[in-house]
Amino acid sequence: VLLLADAVYQGTSEDGVWTFVLEDRSVSTQSETHDAGYTFVEEDEEVTTVTIRFERDGEDASGKIDARSEANESTSETDQWDPVDVGIVTGQLRANILDPDTGGGAVRNQADNADCQGTTCELTVVTTCASSSRFTAVRTNHDPSEYEYLADVGQ
Repeated sequence: VLLLADAVYQGTSEDGVWTFVLEDRSVSTQSETHDAGYTFVEEDEEVTTVTIRFERDGEDASGKIDARSEANESTSETDQWDPVDVGIVTGQLRANILDPDTGGGAVRNQADNADCQGTTCELTVVTTCASSSRFTAVRTNHDPSEYEYLADVGQ
């Protein structure tokens, strides 16, 4: 097992190389619907995976940590609606990232224009980040009684 902060992770060992995989996933959804025919939906998902691999050499260990995160942000919005009935004049899609020629100005889905193909405007942005680091760990002296609470972990 690997103890990081207050979390315990089960690992695997093959040919003396220990591997621990830590994964965190978060999902959120926000929606807004109006009876006059307007809908906005935003769905965000983020997955972070950290893989720790190391070999022990007596009391020391050396290895590598690989981290990867992927964020998937999807939004959809009705293409045309009555701004007076709905109370929203311009769209909520963050489409300004699509047009680098705007000089920093926002490109928006307009209520009274057909801005998208079909009746719904959709935008999905996927961002991926990865990093890798090598490490060396040295065992320090600790009182074994400090870890007695781990005795029932995983049972």
